[in-house]
Amino acid sequence: MIAEDQDITNVNNNSTRNLTSEYLRYMPSISTTHTNPKALALKAEFENQISALATPQDDPVYLVLHAKYNGTVFYDNETRASQKLFRVRAVQFVQSYTSGRLSCWEATCEPIYRDSTTGKYLVPHALMVEGSSVIQTNALVGYALAEYANGVDGDPTYLPWLDNYIDHFHTIILPAYARKMKPDLPSEASATKSPTTHPRGSAKDLPSTSKKDLPSKPKTSRTPKTSPPMDLPSKPKTSRTPCRPRKRFRSS
Repeated sequence: MIAEDQDITNVNNNSTRNLTSEYLRYMPSISTTHTNPKALALKAEFENQISALATPQDDPVYLVLHAKYNGTVFYDNETRASQKLFRVRAVQFVQSYTSGRLSCWEATCEPIYRDSTTGKYLVPHALMVEGSSVIQTNALVGYALAEYANGVDGDPTYLPWLDNYIDHFHTIILPAYARKMKPDLPSEASATKSPTTHPRGSAKDLPSTSKKDLPSKPKTSRTPKTSPPMDLPSKPKTSRTPCRPRKRFRSS
């Protein structure tokens, strides 16, 4: 029953008096053959407006971060953990409800290793859910990409750590993998030499000479060469500075 009928007949007036115009109501058509074409056109326009308003809109910051980092392989050269090679699995927003941690955009990453046979980057089987291709939740690691120091309504501050790890992977780790995959070239000693032939005949036609026919070389005594001792300054011992803190945490 529409609002006008309720006001006229006073039906359910007590329960509907506080209702506002925030509720949308779609009136069905019993027969499109006997419905005014103008009404049908207005209903179609109304449906298109509601569909456009109900369509979710992606955050522009998410679109930028997803296009840049999703699926990227990087090497964390600052961590002391044994696992250093990761791949970005997804980019998601982490809302903070405490003052000690800022809301941020996180790169949820999976630990991987490089298969020396195929050259592919795979997740270790020990970190997968048994009988499936799903990785365990506690194996995922999060790296902060951007954080909101002045609240989520302000502009985010982009963090440089993941970019540094990606650059380290492409400049140091990836060339090392390429050198391992390059086949070994034959050395000069192992290279086969083609036998040389004499222009007037084969080697069998040449006269053979024995060691007795050759003059003996006088023996000379060689004194080993010794280099004078050098006074080199001793290398001072330096204490290793601890790694600086970074935004890395386990995904919840």
